Amino acid sequence: MALILVTDDNSEHASYIEIALAREGHQVSVSPNGLDCLKKIENSGGRSIDLVITDIFMLCVTASKSRRRSGRTIHGSLWWA
Repeated sequence: MALILVTDDNSEHASYIEIALAREGHQVSVSPNGLDCLKKIENSGGRSIDLVITDIFMLCVTASKSRRRSGRTIHGSLWWA
């Protein structure tokens, strides 16, 4: 299945999404903010992240800045407010 990175500064939201995706058989990694999201993308060890699901409005780094700064190819992304 897919490797999915969930980024949200609201831990309850991130947890709900993580549980739902894991039940469907996906490998899920959770980041509490945009900076951590960038670190996980940059340090993915050559493994391609298939999808990033992130809140648009977060402290530290917003979702759009995370996407621009990562410089990595991500197969899909889903943004929400």
